[in-house]
Amino acid sequence: MIRNGNEGDLERIMAIYEFARDLMKKSGNPDQWTNGYPEEWRVKEDIATKTNFVLEREGVVKGVFVLLEDGDPDYLNIHQGQWLNDKAYGAIHRVASCTTGKGLTKEIFDWSLKRCHNIKIDTHKDNKIMQHVLIKNGFKRCGLVYIRGAGERIAYQKNLDIK
Repeated sequence: MIRNGNEGDLERIMAIYEFARDLMKKSGNPDQWTNGYPEEWRVKEDIATKTNFVLEREGVVKGVFVLLEDGDPDYLNIHQGQWLNDKAYGAIHRVASCTTGKGLTKEIFDWSLKRCHNIKIDTHKDNKIMQHVLIKNGFKRCGLVYIRGAGERIAYQKNLDIK
């Protein structure tokens, strides 16, 4: 089940993000989520704006992500490539899960694509795990974007209307 995150989920969400930061460091990606990113204040803001979602299995939050259904201004300019199209899209950010369930990211992507048939997402050049997961789930590498405060990221897109 995927639902909006709430204040009661905050401790679990932060634990999942801590697990993800540790996994990134161990897998050769120490520079993507630094200094406690995403911070508690940011998660609270995501919850308040109803852009934070959690994936629950058997009553336990196993994954977390942000879905911006109106896109992301950081995606206006793409370099060394191009987007698949210029139609309205949703943007997924801050995807993280614990390892106690298989298919969590696929479930997140499938659910998001039902809401927004056109999805854009980015990841750090050193996040080989997420790059693999995105390609495995049918996302196409489109180029590079520059995220405010985070720098260069590899941009991906999936559109259900494009086969």
